[in-house]
Amino acid sequence: MPSLDTNPRLLLRRGRSQGRWIGHEPIFPSSDLSPYLNPGTAPSSPLAASTREILRWCLPALLVGLALRVALTLYMPLAFLSPDTNEFFSSRLFGGSRTFLPKLIYELPARLGLPLLPSVAAFQHLLGLIMIVACGFLCVRWLRAWRWWIIPFTLLVAVHPTLLWYEHFALPDSTFTCLLILAFLAGSRFCEQPTPAKFGMFFAVLLLVAGARQEGFLFLAFGVALTIRAFWGNMRLARVFVPLALLAAAGIVFITRTNQGGYMLLTSLIQWAPDRLRSEPGLSDRIVTLREHFKPIWVVYPEDHNTSRKLIVAQVEEYLAVERGVPEKELRDRTEAMCKRVSFEVARGNFWRLPGLVFNKFRASHLEDPAPDFGPGWAYDKQLRIFFGKPNEKPPKEHKMMKLYLGREYASREEMEADLPRLYRIFPHDLLSRFQKAFYECEYALPVVPAEYFSPQSLPGLPLFYFLTAAGFLAVAIRDGRALSERQMWIVMLLFQAFVIFLTGSLRSRYRLSFEPWFFLGLFALLDALAGWRRGRSAPPAALGSQSESTPQQSAHPAREQ
Repeated sequence: MPSLDTNPRLLLRRGRSQGRWIGHEPIFPSSDLSPYLNPGTAPSSPLAASTREILRWCLPALLVGLALRVALTLYMPLAFLSPDTNEFFSSRLFGGSRTFLPKLIYELPARLGLPLLPSVAAFQHLLGLIMIVACGFLCVRWLRAWRWWIIPFTLLVAVHPTLLWYEHFALPDSTFTCLLILAFLAGSRFCEQPTPAKFGMFFAVLLLVAGARQEGFLFLAFGVALTIRAFWGNMRLARVFVPLALLAAAGIVFITRTNQGGYMLLTSLIQWAPDRLRSEPGLSDRIVTLREHFKPIWVVYPEDHNTSRKLIVAQVEEYLAVERGVPEKELRDRTEAMCKRVSFEVARGNFWRLPGLVFNKFRASHLEDPAPDFGPGWAYDKQLRIFFGKPNEKPPKEHKMMKLYLGREYASREEMEADLPRLYRIFPHDLLSRFQKAFYECEYALPVVPAEYFSPQSLPGLPLFYFLTAAGFLAVAIRDGRALSERQMWIVMLLFQAFVIFLTGSLRSRYRLSFEPWFFLGLFALLDALAGWRRGRSAPPAALGSQSESTPQQSAHPAREQ
């Protein structure tokens, strides 16, 4: 039976005389039970596991994930197109409403003479396989008895239908999800051995995270905080690397700025706007009119975000153009800046309401399934509507980009409709959609928070799954204690990310995508903690005492001593 792993908490000071980090006894008694639970073995650290060993443990999930993605690509060689995909084709690499990384990725096939949709499907499924392996390393970094959990955890990631569907979707959400996991792993490695090379690698991954989605820049705070933690107690190196971290973070924020956050935040908060704006008094009458329009229908959360945002932005643009004389070429950026100032003013005046709004919007994001299914609804009907629009209407701009997306053009709606069953072949008996439905029924079973109804709105219930996940992360935070570990810091970052996303964004369920691997990691963290507690209670005190006395030095972190 493989030996259980330990991961002692680390103090934030460094023993300068010995030149190594100093550990202390962990809270959970199970962390020092490897010799008792596995006779003949010595306590080991998850960090001592070799890359080859971790890859072997990931192999079952990797094979299953590869088979599933190859089958999906054979049946549907083209990725699903989104109406938002065209926004990543821009003459400006930096700035605008989108960040730079998807622009680079989505423009590359065109430069190579390849159709976009097959190329995106292949690239994002490759990232999906990388994410499976990354989740194996994640399991090692978070769980004590990781060898017990790594196979089921990575298998769940490999077959997760939401992750699989968004890998097959021409938007960068799955790329962002994979990069977040890689960012934690790079940060954890840097924190373990803070060298210039690992510092550079860590911030390079954070650059990709910030460049993948609008909210990615938030994780630069994790980078700066982890740099301070890594060099705590060594002021000579801290004076060099902490300013470098701050400078790198500022530069990344500058090149990944977008002009959409202010619009979206004001749309979420317009129902609480005051009668008079201090930041822009001349806009007050228009904002009050919008508030009175939305407040009666937004009882517990704002909805129909896209239509509402266009209405609000139109009023701000008209005010700037007519009453302030802003030229048209400056209008978008000035509108974004004004919306941001107004929304911050509204947020400050209603700060106590913000957590409740975030919670309600998170619940409301469950009004739709986490992802569409793999059936004809999206594969046929939605794709046809994206390329040709509704019947008897002017074709959308995607119609002109058909050759870029598909590698060919269709002369008529009827021609494409007849060819879609060849481009997107449904699995026999729509097997993937049936599996997806069964998976969701298990994941979202047993609601703990009941559904609520506020005419004309409603809030879905929340399943037990989320509360088990929260308990698992709480167990990790307690286990690490006062060490201020990278895991504790990451938990805070995930909560901060969720707060910003659900405060600012619409009610789309895909905003939960980047949290899906972490939800399941939290579940296994709870199982890991319960298993350790159970083993600790069943261990004879004498055995523990003799083992502790015979090897007192083994509580130190082996990777630190090398």
